[in-house]
Amino acid sequence: MILQWTKLAVADLDDIYDYITRENPSATEAVIDELRICVERLVQFPLIGSTGLVTGTMELVISMLPYVVSYRLLSRRSLQVLAVLHTARDREHALALRLQSRTAREK
Repeated sequence: MILQWTKLAVADLDDIYDYITRENPSATEAVIDELRICVERLVQFPLIGSTGLVTGTMELVISMLPYVVSYRLLSRRSLQVLAVLHTARDREHALALRLQSRTAREK
C-alpha cells in the first residue's frame, strides 16, 4: 500500500511538533514518533480506523495521545492522510473545509 500525506496533513504534523516543543520539549520526539508509527501501521491494516465524520473518510484515534488521523482509501493500494487533528477541535468542520477547498482547486 502506498501512503500519501497531503500538504495540510504534513502542516498539521509540523504544527504539533512546534506546539509540543514549546510546551514540553522533552516529549516532542516521542509524540511525533508515535503519530508516525500509528499512521505507518495503516499501510498494513488500512481498515483499523473507524468511519470518519466526513463521508468517504476514515479516522484513526491515536491511543494515549489527543489526536485523530483522518484518512481515505484512494484504491486498494493507496491511502491518503488528510489531517492530524487534536481531539478538542471540531474535526468534522475542519476536515470538510479542507476537502471542499481541495475539490475547488481541482476544478
